[in-house]
Amino acid sequence: GCKLNRLGFGEGGEMQNFALRPMKRVRVGFVGIGGRGTGAVHRVSMIPGVQIVALCDKRAEQVEKNIAWLKEQKYADVDKIVKYVGDEAYKELCDFGACDVVYCATPWALHQPVALRALNGGKIALVEVTSALTVDECWELVEASEKWRIPCMQLENCVYGEIELLE
Repeated sequence: GCKLNRLGFGEGGEMQNFALRPMKRVRVGFVGIGGRGTGAVHRVSMIPGVQIVALCDKRAEQVEKNIAWLKEQKYADVDKIVKYVGDEAYKELCDFGACDVVYCATPWALHQPVALRALNGGKIALVEVTSALTVDECWELVEASEKWRIPCMQLENCVYGEIELLE
């Protein structure tokens, strides 16, 4: 655990060896569903025990495009997915009570604000690389994770791809 400008345990304690209780169903909301985010929606929709409950993007057409794709796939409860649209809409999604995980695939400058809002809203934060742009922003994520005892995971999605492993 750490605190800005000093060493020591953060408010909630270190997250090393921390484990959540198993969940029968994981409810996921997506922020930023353009190219990379759309791919994440497609992949996550196929995972048993995971339910997509919210989609958020600054562009309404991206939300509708992903809803249409989920309908084509006959995704269960697609009509119950909550839609958030606008530059600040991610804040509402991060505060949405029927969501366990916020998956952030926005442009880089929004990664840290979305992940921090998700953690402070009681949600597990999954954030595409890079999760923050400064060391201080990194520590804010660490401290929020420790304070609330909620995981924050930086996602890397091409290091272990088939092509990358062949090189």
